[in-house]
Amino acid sequence: MPHSNNFLDLHDKLEISHATLGSFTAFFLVPGAMITARYMRNSPKWYRIHWILNTMGMLLITACFIMGVKSINGNQIGGTKSDTHHRFGLVTFVMMIAQSAVGLGVHFTKTGGPPKGLPAPGKHWSRYFHAFAGICTAGTLFACIYSGMHEWTKASDDATVTPTAVRVVYWIVFAIIVAVYFLGFYLRRGTFKAVEANVDAQGSDESVGEKDKDAITAA
Repeated sequence: MPHSNNFLDLHDKLEISHATLGSFTAFFLVPGAMITARYMRNSPKWYRIHWILNTMGMLLITACFIMGVKSINGNQIGGTKSDTHHRFGLVTFVMMIAQSAVGLGVHFTKTGGPPKGLPAPGKHWSRYFHAFAGICTAGTLFACIYSGMHEWTKASDDATVTPTAVRVVYWIVFAIIVAVYFLGFYLRRGTFKAVEANVDAQGSDESVGEKDKDAITAA
């Protein structure tokens, strides 16, 4: 932490960079990737945006983890010197790497679409797992940021503390991200589902009206 002579040593610079990269990933990249997947599934560009944000997040978290380990000389990840923030950091790093690998696996092992005129099968379980694991990964990342604010206070050489304003902003932004993401579940049950049905119908040999007539005839 900054000393009384305003000199920043290597430890201070690593900690500041560590906090900056972690916060940027937690508040922008990871939520951006999740919200893109939630709201833009009807756009052909959604996957490109999703994987770019995820890849950037994985790279920044890797750099963040390396800086964190270096700042504590690598001797507090486990053992008696380990604390909550260190454990959350390790779990978050592993989950980010694993989640990225699962996402690639889900994308490159997907099956082809059904023949024209036939309904699409339900999503494979791996896609639901990927989405659930993404929520868990984001949760551990936010927990890591929160514990890091307390870590700053405990590790400060000059008894500095995380400003109250920073803590308030953290909770406000966290609440907005959670609300926006989970609102997408509700919207997809209505408006987005209707749009998806129209897109599917336009991609088949039958129009929506023709499908309705077929359904009435079959009944």
